[in-house]
Amino acid sequence: MHKRLLSSSFLAILITFVMLGTTFLFWKTKQDEIFNSQKNVFSKSTSRIADKINSRLIGYELILSGVKGFYENSTVVTRSEFVNYVETINFEKNGHGLLAISLIQFVPDSKRNDYIVMMHEQGYKDYKIVPEGIRSGYAPITYIYPESENNLKVVGFDLLSKPSVSPLLIRARDTGHMAMTGRIKLVQDSQTQGNSAQVIYVPIYNKQKSILTLSERRIAISGWVSAPFRFRNLMSSLPNPVDDGINLDIYEGNVIDSNKHLYGSGRSHQIKRHDVQFFTSNTINVGGQQWTLGFSTLPTFDENFNVSTHHWLAVLGAGFSILSGSLVWLLGVGRNNALILAEQM
Repeated sequence: MHKRLLSSSFLAILITFVMLGTTFLFWKTKQDEIFNSQKNVFSKSTSRIADKINSRLIGYELILSGVKGFYENSTVVTRSEFVNYVETINFEKNGHGLLAISLIQFVPDSKRNDYIVMMHEQGYKDYKIVPEGIRSGYAPITYIYPESENNLKVVGFDLLSKPSVSPLLIRARDTGHMAMTGRIKLVQDSQTQGNSAQVIYVPIYNKQKSILTLSERRIAISGWVSAPFRFRNLMSSLPNPVDDGINLDIYEGNVIDSNKHLYGSGRSHQIKRHDVQFFTSNTINVGGQQWTLGFSTLPTFDENFNVSTHHWLAVLGAGFSILSGSLVWLLGVGRNNALILAEQM
């Protein structure tokens, strides 16, 4: 009698645990599928965002390379020719976040006076190279577009006199490649707070001279074409810059440092440390500068996935498992009681 009851109880427990185990395996499989799907979507999204930023920077370089080609293939570029060229490329529409385009000429001290006379003839009646003083060479901003009142204030400023810029001009000259500053204060913004920017420089050479070696490039340098931009303008120029459910923060350098924060997608306030399901960082290297892109998921990231259905199915499965085991046990108890009555008759 007791053996029959124990056998029924064992069978009920066995069925319950087998069904619970099957339910758990179903839940775990679905959970892993959702996790892998989320991880894959997050990875593709972060790569896509980084590619967008890289593509925009390549576009910036192409714009400057166009101005470089225009200058190098012209005998002389006047102020009006420079303005007409930049207007032709529809800078306001195709600049995609660039604040301005400038032509910077390299002027040896021996040609300083001739250069100033030329600038007076171009319509800059009060033109002078600033800061004043005798130096072996100068890199004054010669032309700038757009010719706004604020931009025109910087015409004549010698960028070789600016410690944060001079090494970049020299590096661009010596390598023949684009160079970019870190965060600097633009001369135009010297009277304002904040508003730091970064500036791209592309070297311009005398096409009549060879530039195969370092010494040849130093002799052939004619100047630079430059363009400043701010990260918020760059990002706002991108279509759908950051996907829903993802937060982006960009830092200067190769580490995440709040003191070197360049840009935030404005969603950091939505994040609590325990809510971050995925986090990754990518680096972008351009013009000698390195940026770290920090990506993290927001609580809304899960809204793009059906993350609750399998939980409810697992609850129902667990309930059904327990119910099935209970029914088997009750049937066993009932059968055992019936057999006891039969034996007593």
